[in-house]
Amino acid sequence: MKEFEMRFKADNKNKIKEDIESLDFKKRASFQMSDLIFESREWVPGQGLKPGYFIVRLRLTTHEKPKLELKQMIDADTWEEISLFADHPRNLVKMLSIILRPVRVISKNREEYENGSLIISFDDVKHLGKFIEIEGPRNEVNKIIKKLRFDTSEKQPVYGSTLFYLEREGKIKFKLKDMDNELKRFNL
Repeated sequence: MKEFEMRFKADNKNKIKEDIESLDFKKRASFQMSDLIFESREWVPGQGLKPGYFIVRLRLTTHEKPKLELKQMIDADTWEEISLFADHPRNLVKMLSIILRPVRVISKNREEYENGSLIISFDDVKHLGKFIEIEGPRNEVNKIIKKLRFDTSEKQPVYGSTLFYLEREGKIKFKLKDMDNELKRFNL
């Protein structure tokens, strides 16, 4: 499935919530989510994301079965995503750690709103702060961005990219044990 998404800082969440509710978005769910991220061992970190770049992630979500997902970049804001349920997440982490390079955990609290084919998520991302992510068909996402008065020149990069730079600057440190801790946190 292709997904087009853009992220912005959400410093004024309450005002944005009022605006999206006035556009007939309805709250869908609130939950915790952690993505255990693996990259190709051939990928050179820091060279910049470009079409063809991919990650494999194990997505852990409260009240849902874990999912194994391949997410491949098509362009700066569009990704091809393939997803399937993962019955044995601990064994998957072991296998993926041999085949791929475990690189980070993206942990967040998410609140989702929906209107037709559009999903708006408020994310509070560990180490990064509060964001709004708008996902759906490109033309509809762009219309909502305008209605919410976001400036596309202020769109934010994918969370993993921002976390990579924080790690490179020595501000955070990823350890393989972090993945194990997340599995425990989700009782897996």
